[in-house]
Amino acid sequence: ELKKFDLVVWNNVSGDVLTESQREALKQWITDGGGWVGIHASGGDPKYHWRWYVDTLIGAQFVGHTMNPQFQDADVHVADKSLPVVADIPMPWRVAQEEWYAFDQNPRDKGYEIILTLDESTYITKGETWMGNDRMEGEHPIAWRHSIGDGRVFYSAIGHQAATYKVPEYQAFISKAMNWAMNN
Repeated sequence: ELKKFDLVVWNNVSGDVLTESQREALKQWITDGGGWVGIHASGGDPKYHWRWYVDTLIGAQFVGHTMNPQFQDADVHVADKSLPVVADIPMPWRVAQEEWYAFDQNPRDKGYEIILTLDESTYITKGETWMGNDRMEGEHPIAWRHSIGDGRVFYSAIGHQAATYKVPEYQAFISKAMNWAMNN
């Protein structure tokens, strides 16, 4: 069935949602040229039973998010202002009341292109909490992209709150991410 589509969007998908054969089909479809966009919780489980998903598709393991308060305003920075996908994003971009993720590594170290980074000095971090670690050493990526075979993958950790989807900059960002993933 995937051959009917140019793009699959996982918006806040969490948990073990695919069978083994479905996993292999999605992996092959992306490698053959499919586009995949993951939003927020689609990369936010503390563990995965499908290592390819976290190691290759997402490129980093979620290790925690902000708590006390869980939802906070923070400054997001554009890594490369020349990219069309961020043309509508101000510098810095103050994003209101989101849940901010941290990851075990920077996907840039795998050759993934970092699109947006998070300024940890603009929100309250606690380090280790019952929800894991909300800090990252060095650059703190929050959106990135890369290719797998002929396919394109885009991930944004922004997108927990429904109100975020009403923000014009975010709407333009996700729309452009989907177009990029479809190679348009």
